[in-house]
Amino acid sequence: NKRLHRLYWTITISKELVAVGSGLSGEDFLRNIEQQSGIILDVGDNHFQFAHLTYQEYLTAKYIFDHKTTLEALLIENIEKVWWDETIRLYVAMTDATNIIQACLNRYPDIHAYSLALDCLAEALKVDPGLRLHVDQTLAKNMNSDNLELRSLTAEAMLTSRLVLDVYKRQRSKLAIVDDGIAKHKA
Repeated sequence: NKRLHRLYWTITISKELVAVGSGLSGEDFLRNIEQQSGIILDVGDNHFQFAHLTYQEYLTAKYIFDHKTTLEALLIENIEKVWWDETIRLYVAMTDATNIIQACLNRYPDIHAYSLALDCLAEALKVDPGLRLHVDQTLAKNMNSDNLELRSLTAEAMLTSRLVLDVYKRQRSKLAIVDDGIAKHKA
């Protein structure tokens, strides 16, 4: 969670309040949010931060989405930085993720970027069908490769990726829990 000075918050908020025609000052709005919602916290020394990092990540993703033509490049520049992962995932859930996924794949053999590409593929609102097919075919080819290093890299990226959770959910939906707590495949 990034701490920001009260002045930064009030200036930023004031601009938006003017744009929507609100009669509140940035300072009043900040105070109301702090006292009534708990979304932001006064952490002392005239600094505030979001109560939970997810608020910050979502609002950042939404801001980048609203200014996509100029700011999507910021996400691409920060693909290697784990701190940006959730913001990137939230962003691709709002839009076409083709550019982000391609940028991740261009950083091959970076495991982090490769697994982020797989996450984005799973969570994106939209992806170019040709890129989706290419990724699927590449995964299948790499997993069947005689090259142990390539197979290991691909497997590690897949395991690191949230796709594992999707596979687990699909497998779980095929299981029936019987009285003795043993899971068996549904017929």
